[in-house]
Amino acid sequence: MIEAAVTATQQSDNQQILASNAVTSDPSRYRMRMASPVEPLKSMTALTPSSRKRRCLPRCMLWLGACALTACAPPPPRFQADALVFGSPAHFIWHADSSAQSDAALADILQHLGRRERDWSLWQASTLTAANVACASGEWFDWPDALQAVYQPSLALWKRSEGLFNPAAGKIIASWHLGHTADSSSSQAWHAPSAAALSAWQADPAGMDDIVFQGRRARCLHPALQWDFNAIAEGAAAQEVAERLHQRGIRDALITLGGDVLALGTAEQRPWRAAIRHPDGGVAAWIELSDGEALFTSGTYARHAEDAQGQQWSHVIDPRSGEAVRGQRAVSVLHPDPLLADAAATALLAAKDDEVQRIARQLGVHCLLRRDSQGDWWIAEAMQPRLHWSSTPERLHVMALGSSCGQKKSAHP
Repeated sequence: MIEAAVTATQQSDNQQILASNAVTSDPSRYRMRMASPVEPLKSMTALTPSSRKRRCLPRCMLWLGACALTACAPPPPRFQADALVFGSPAHFIWHADSSAQSDAALADILQHLGRRERDWSLWQASTLTAANVACASGEWFDWPDALQAVYQPSLALWKRSEGLFNPAAGKIIASWHLGHTADSSSSQAWHAPSAAALSAWQADPAGMDDIVFQGRRARCLHPALQWDFNAIAEGAAAQEVAERLHQRGIRDALITLGGDVLALGTAEQRPWRAAIRHPDGGVAAWIELSDGEALFTSGTYARHAEDAQGQQWSHVIDPRSGEAVRGQRAVSVLHPDPLLADAAATALLAAKDDEVQRIARQLGVHCLLRRDSQGDWWIAEAMQPRLHWSSTPERLHVMALGSSCGQKKSAHP
């Protein structure tokens, strides 16, 4: 279920960078929770003409001067809304020709996201949980189209990541949890699997090729295989939202799901901006996003537990070893494919220090920002001139991953 709450707050450009456009590593991106009951859907609220004038008077004066020389129309009204999607906060901003167009688009995407939660959720009965039950039987079953939508792109990413991204590892990932508590940051909601369970997984881990297909029928071959697509679900959902907005004639939008962002078009003739959270709190840096670019962040700081010895264990699991990632780390990936950006952020967070650059190249990630467990920052050469630091880190290293952030993949079909 999707809960929608519409706001009409007026923000300065700088506040917008730090608030509505902020990119953070929200732990719920890895675990979909049941959302609150749906509230009555309200229409998105447009920023009023007077507030728009106060907020951007210098820019509007330049626009008026240009319009005195050429025939042009004012930018369409700007609409924004907040919602609860996959159990995490979502924020939508777009330009539409009318309230009717905006209302129809909002209703459409919230309805679609509600369907996707019923498809991909692990915390409630869903298409995915039913498929996992069928998988465990070892018998043939009908493979759902809703899962094929995330399985197909995941297969190549699993291979290129050398197993650091592995949606087939749901069973070992789930073994780190005591239960589905509302407060997943509590240490009571975590426990380590037994040494025997970890040893068995390490000796014979399930992979994405441990399933066979005959037409629309499928059969799982590995007893430890359990599907978990949470590390790519928000990227897939953001792409689908972008396609639905395009079908409704909306070209300029900022889609934020769980703190991760996909930009379409521009924000009133300038690029959309997004902030990257600092693991210690606040904003580390901000960046301008081109049309179709996605910025996804994963970090160990948002959710963790401590054992009796005071060792911190992250909510992110290395699917190769079945072990929780340790240390205070964060990874942000900028890429024109939101599914790849989502999966890569998770995979590169789990990667060891000496693996990161090799795996990034194999995944086709050229724009990457990383903070390692020693507190050092690593930035891809192509991303460096685009990033605006709040405070330049003392220990900053440059990675040569490519000359550009990747070939543009339009968010429009």
